Amino acid sequence: MLAEGIDPESMLILMFNKSAQEVFQQRLSDGQEEGATLPSVMTFHALGLRILDIWYDRKKAAPPMLVDEESEWMGLLAQVVDIENRMQQAGINGHPDHLRKILVAFDVLKNMDYPHENPDWDALGWPAHLREHVQILFPKFEAERKNQSILGLNDLLYDAVQLMRAQSDYAGEWRDSLHHIMVDEYQDSNPLQHWIVDQLLHNDSSLMVVGDEDQCIYTWRAADPDMMVRGFEARYKNVRRYMLSRTFRYGHAVALMANHVLQHNRIRPDKLVVSGLDKTGNIEVVRGNDGLALLPALRALTSDDAILVREFRHAEDIELVLRYHGLPYRLEGAPLFPARQTGLVLRMSLGCVLEKPYRPTVEQARAWIRWVDPDASSLFVDYLVDDMTVLGVECGIRNAMARDNLPARQQNHLVQMLVFNGRLRDALTQKDPMGSVQRRMEDAWSRAVDKPGERNPPPLGLSMLGLFHASPLEEVVEFLQNWEADETGPVLTSIHRAKGGGWPTVVLPHTEANRFPTEVSEEERRLFYVAITRAKEQLVLLVPKEDAVRDALWRQPVQANLESYQGPTGRFMLESCPEYALNTARGWLSTGKPSMDILTPTARRYEAVLYPNTFKSSGLWDKLNF
Repeated sequence: MLAEGIDPESMLILMFNKSAQEVFQQRLSDGQEEGATLPSVMTFHALGLRILDIWYDRKKAAPPMLVDEESEWMGLLAQVVDIENRMQQAGINGHPDHLRKILVAFDVLKNMDYPHENPDWDALGWPAHLREHVQILFPKFEAERKNQSILGLNDLLYDAVQLMRAQSDYAGEWRDSLHHIMVDEYQDSNPLQHWIVDQLLHNDSSLMVVGDEDQCIYTWRAADPDMMVRGFEARYKNVRRYMLSRTFRYGHAVALMANHVLQHNRIRPDKLVVSGLDKTGNIEVVRGNDGLALLPALRALTSDDAILVREFRHAEDIELVLRYHGLPYRLEGAPLFPARQTGLVLRMSLGCVLEKPYRPTVEQARAWIRWVDPDASSLFVDYLVDDMTVLGVECGIRNAMARDNLPARQQNHLVQMLVFNGRLRDALTQKDPMGSVQRRMEDAWSRAVDKPGERNPPPLGLSMLGLFHASPLEEVVEFLQNWEADETGPVLTSIHRAKGGGWPTVVLPHTEANRFPTEVSEEERRLFYVAITRAKEQLVLLVPKEDAVRDALWRQPVQANLESYQGPTGRFMLESCPEYALNTARGWLSTGKPSMDILTPTARRYEAVLYPNTFKSSGLWDKLNF
């Protein structure tokens, strides 16, 4: 468009996040002469901020203050709840845990353009009491927020939308100044963003969106993959859709693996993702039950590679293996292992063994209490933390037990904490002190559940503590205390944060059942697809060591009822058949012709794209077997 002489100031390019905006802005600059005027490239939040800033500047008024401290929002909501309870006898629970849920619900509703648009309350799946409280408090909270002239990150766009609804002339100025709007990662846009885009369009505007419904992984923020599948044509006229089914990021093995898993989703068009590269790519499947099995693969990684996890708690054993063996890594999006729950509990447990009385940090005490009582109320945790940090662990627990009117459940968990502490202090009398600490932590974890199995699987960091069984406890303490962030090594981050990126080698650990997927759903399946397709050259997968059903299925996929499968391997690993995908793709590229082996329906369709004019004599056998 720039080459055709279109005025760059009439163009607006909206990106999903700041990182994507910066990368695109740089690429755009690289392709133009120095000093050339470029189109505006910004995030939706930045667009909302600009709309508000220009308005307040014209009015010579101070703009609302941006507040990002949770404590301030909690305080404001607590104030609103207190007034509602006093004035209306609403009986709304003012517990901090409940207030946090209400604040999260407010953000979801704002993304859905509430109250301008009424959501499907039943589809939200909120408990009846939460729904009732949110409906009562939302308008009053918003009134008080505006009265105090403050806003949060989500309010940047929300308030901009409200301003443009109220000030039609101002909205018209924005509309008249723009003629070409482009939106990236459109599959993750929400109703509020759809509305602002609509307001920037006029009869002569052009709108181009880029997205992939198979990468819609933010439905919990009100995104809807069906907007890409069917909703766009219903919303706009004279739409031209271009299906870009060739990818040049990864080879045929990962592409076939991706198609095998995506075929199980229903909210998507009938399409194949086909590699446009003349290469297979490599998939390495590592059979093992913890991160130590990945050590050879981890040693081979460079600073250009990545390790991706479903959740940061799935990185615990990987971090311990890397650190123990002196392998640098760059963690992005979370604190290092010693500052997360398992690391904090380990540090406090070692302190309980080596020091008396041990006075933990606030963070350690919070994590340790939650380890024994994961459902403890914030109020209970707060007063117990205060006692522990001032009096020491044992005296703090006993002081809490002496409180009046303590519920039986809390009394029981305090007894468990006292026992946990006592058993930890006994570790020095054992032949293997570190092994004793590990067993005490495992036991405390398992005893914390009222119903067996509710809190499984246990933290992955526990499985790696065996690395230190021959080490004096003081050395383990020093190991944890001296743990600092590295500036080199592979990136270790979450799959959500990795979207849009790509690395030569990607390691995906912990694809076992109950970890990935956390539940079998279309969104989880899309997240798995995003994860495996970040690998440009090699994908390394960790799967449970023993699984005869899985191994047989991967050698030669057959029609199978995966709903009845009860093995240790994650559902998406079964669906994607990585070893079968690799062997099939290698066969195609090594021979340059269709395979004579029996193919799955997905592999048969993929093969027909690669060799559209070639007759396959064994095609009948495919159909008979599937």
